[in-house]
Amino acid sequence: SIQGKRELFKLKRFDLTIIDEASQLLEPMLIGLLGRFRKFIMIGDHKQLPAVVTQKESRSKVESEQLQNNIGLTDCRISLFERMYKNCISMGWENAYGALSYQGRMHMDIQNFVSPVFYDGLLKPLKMIERLSAVSVFKSRDKTRRMLIKERMIFVNVPVDNSLTSKTNKLEASIVARLVNEWKGIYKENEQNITESSIGVITPFRAQIAMIRSLLTNSEEITIDTVERYQGGARNQIIISLAVSRAEMIDSISNYSDEGVDRKLNVALTRAREHLIILGSVNILKSNPVYSELINYCELIDYSEII
Repeated sequence: SIQGKRELFKLKRFDLTIIDEASQLLEPMLIGLLGRFRKFIMIGDHKQLPAVVTQKESRSKVESEQLQNNIGLTDCRISLFERMYKNCISMGWENAYGALSYQGRMHMDIQNFVSPVFYDGLLKPLKMIERLSAVSVFKSRDKTRRMLIKERMIFVNVPVDNSLTSKTNKLEASIVARLVNEWKGIYKENEQNITESSIGVITPFRAQIAMIRSLLTNSEEITIDTVERYQGGARNQIIISLAVSRAEMIDSISNYSDEGVDRKLNVALTRAREHLIILGSVNILKSNPVYSELINYCELIDYSEII
C-alpha cells in the first residue's frame, strides 16, 4: 500500500501505476493519488463485494445534478473503478476498458451457472487447465459419497428451524457437519491429504458459524466464515449454509449492485473450485428469482438423503 508511504513521491517519479482490487477502493482513497502518475490501470470486479461503508446510504448520495450528469458520480459508495467502467461503456470508449473472459478456478459445471447469471455469459475455462472440464479423480464405494463426487452443484432442501433464532438452523448445521465428515472420508478413501485449501464452509450469520463449529471435531483445517471473509480465497469443496427462515431475510444476505447483481451470492459461489453444496429452504428461497434459478440448476436432494 502506498497510502502510508507518500514520501516515495519525493524520491522518485512514476510513469505508471497498477491498482489491484480497485473495485474495493472508494474514490476518495484514490483520486488524490492518480494525478501523480502519467497513466494508471485499475483491475477489479465490481460484480463482487465492494468496500465496506458504515455511513448511512442517504448521506453518501450525490445531490448535484451536474456531477450526476457530467461524470456519472451518483453515490460515494461506488468505487472509482465502477464509475469509470460505466462511463467508458456509456461513452463508447472501447479502447479504455477490457474484461477478462477466461477463468482458471471453477469447474465448468459451476462456471456454466455463474457465467450467464453474473457475467453475461462471457466466462470461459482456460483450456490449458484440464481439471476444469475433467471428471473428478475421487472414487468411493459408498452411495452417498459417489453422489457428492459426481454432482458438481448440489442443493439440499432443509426445512426452516424456528426453535432458536431466525439466524440459525440446527438441522442445517448438523448436515454441514455430516457433509464435512463425508468429504474428509472421501479424501482419506482416496489417500489424499486435507489441507486448508480443501474444504470450506460459508454462512451469513455468526450464530450459525458458532453452531457449525460446535458440531465439528478435529477439523482445524476447515475454514467456517462469512462470505466477506472468503473474498479472494478459494476451496476445492465449498458448503454454503444459508440459514434463512423467512423470505424477508433474503435481502439481508444479499448485496445488489446498480445492475441488479447479487454480489454476495456471486462471491460465495465462485469460491468453489471443484464442488459446491448449498443448504436452505426451497420454499423460501424460490421467492427470489436468482435463488430460484440456482435451485433449478443444481442437483436437488432432500436433507433426509444426507442424514
